[in-house]
Amino acid sequence: MARGRPVAGVVLSDSDRFELNARCRRRKTALALRARIILDCAEGPDNRRIAARHGVARQTVSDWRGRFYCHC
Repeated sequence: MARGRPVAGVVLSDSDRFELNARCRRRKTALALRARIILDCAEGPDNRRIAARHGVARQTVSDWRGRFYCHC
């Protein structure tokens, strides 16, 4: 059973997914990392796994999930 608050779902349009994938192909920049995080958030809600995969804090994933969710 999941603990904590439920996470906001991230639903990507085709154009969002295309843009984020384009950003991922760039050099290892903060923008590319953010794009990878958002793409992973669209695949599943587990911030802990996403954070471990990218070597960032769970709060970082949560922040970017919230920022993208509010942006849409």
